[in-house]
Amino acid sequence: PEKRRRIAQACDNCKRRKERCDGSRPCSICIRRRRESECQFSETPARLLRGPQSNTANIGSPASVSHPSPSVNGATANAESHSRPESVAPVPRLARLLRDTHGKFMYVGDSASLSFVQSVRRMVVSAIGECDFTNDPLRHQIIETTPPSTMQVPDMSPLDLDYDECKRLSQHYLLATSGLIEIFDVPTYYRNLDRWVFDRARDNDLKSAVFYMVLAIGAQVSSPDGDQTLAEKYFNRGRHMAVMNFTDAPSLMTIQAYICITMYMLGACRRNAAFMQFGIAVRAAFALGMHKSSTHALFDETEAGARRRIWKSVRLLDIFLSASLGRPPATSDVSMEADRNVAEEAAQVTSTDPFSSKVLALCDIFERIVIDVYMKKAVSTRLADSISGQYRDWTNDLPESLQLSNLGPGEDDPDKLIKALAASHIISAYHWSIILLTRPFLTFQIIKDMSRGGQDSQTNDQMEQSSIKTYADACVDSSLRSLNIASTLMQYPSLPHRLPFIINSVCNAALVLGAATFADQDKFLPLEDGLKQGMQILNRFAQWDPHAARYAQIITYLQEATTKYIRQRSERSLESRRSGVTRLFG
Repeated sequence: PEKRRRIAQACDNCKRRKERCDGSRPCSICIRRRRESECQFSETPARLLRGPQSNTANIGSPASVSHPSPSVNGATANAESHSRPESVAPVPRLARLLRDTHGKFMYVGDSASLSFVQSVRRMVVSAIGECDFTNDPLRHQIIETTPPSTMQVPDMSPLDLDYDECKRLSQHYLLATSGLIEIFDVPTYYRNLDRWVFDRARDNDLKSAVFYMVLAIGAQVSSPDGDQTLAEKYFNRGRHMAVMNFTDAPSLMTIQAYICITMYMLGACRRNAAFMQFGIAVRAAFALGMHKSSTHALFDETEAGARRRIWKSVRLLDIFLSASLGRPPATSDVSMEADRNVAEEAAQVTSTDPFSSKVLALCDIFERIVIDVYMKKAVSTRLADSISGQYRDWTNDLPESLQLSNLGPGEDDPDKLIKALAASHIISAYHWSIILLTRPFLTFQIIKDMSRGGQDSQTNDQMEQSSIKTYADACVDSSLRSLNIASTLMQYPSLPHRLPFIINSVCNAALVLGAATFADQDKFLPLEDGLKQGMQILNRFAQWDPHAARYAQIITYLQEATTKYIRQRSERSLESRRSGVTRLFG
């Protein structure tokens, strides 16, 4: 102990976490965690830094908190973020328990779209009073479909399968999951499918569970009339095999099967069931050490590649479920941040697959937003500045597979649609993450503008207010871009009938545009056109997807509320002008 190197002062982050700081500015630990802009040195005792969170999580409006500028030799962007007061916007505390179709209470957190709907309802009440949007009879419920015959053991008698039909359903599976889950090598899958279909003893093959789940998803998203009888038959058979064969001893097929079960349940509008089933996939991945990329080197390249693909799929699904339902992520592994060798090895591996590298990097950004913003119930401009740096890094050198400009609509080519869906899924997720990060700033900006009644007001800190407004504008901009992406996809005739990731993005984007209308942003932004665009997209899916139908109903009510608000605003403006004329001419 007497030989341990002492430093004059540790940064606040290291004091709070009881870690050994090297005293550099920024310190190596903050650099490792990508928290350079938050590496501050103060005289605050460590016991106070480890105390309860500040009261910003409990306030009803943002607070401007001035911090002394630390002497940090960082990048220009970091220095700029330290040179101005830090504005903190609270995340509206709208997490609540909603009843499902069985009357049971299910938790929905602050980042969920249904929680934001409640926030918008409060804005609408303040602006125009009660209406269909605020008095929606289903506002206290979460829509979950109930599958038929859940208590019955599925019929396991041999099935007569047609290879061409199985190949067609497999193609629809690849369309629906393009860019999202990649649990097997596609050419190898088709070779195995050929043998499997013609094997009369196929149900004795452990791989049958995965094959049936693939066929189930393909049937689910391609049924022209929405009939799910065939999809449910394949699903029930595949899940029964997975439960009987894969739940006791974790394996790659365990994870593959339960990832497919999760995707099917998301498409079937059974999100809570998907959330539960996905837990098996996550725990199996942990049991196999997939969360530590250094373990991949112990296997041959074929299996190592399979493990990397599967882990990427697990990570992405976890972040989607976490953010969309407002629940803690399951794959958040804090210990991995401290292991730089593992992280560097992971970067080297994914460098050969830039698409996967970008997906994993986006998941890291999502996770930080969920944990540092929504779990802590507040977002500061300094934190937003730090995360925006990660966005800038992410958008640098986007691979061609993520360039939407190269994937415009054209002939109905399945290969082209697969590429378009992969890019659209990931770029839509990118915009959705920006919406989640900036939504608290937008909410504050809207409430402030509504309280002013549209009148300009002076502020003591124009720089601070400008920063908040910039992030609020980013929320609206990303919403408009999300809707444009989804609208482009609608031009493909062979688009899958159920796309829960796209539907989620469209709903969140439309809610933002509706909310922004109550801050009069429709005067200079195409918010009304965006709302109509969102409704058209949701109505396109509504004939097959109950969630899309429910979201379309919500957005219809919201559009009616915005129309009423715009009409009342016009009447007030006309009355004001007429009063001036009357004073002049009587």
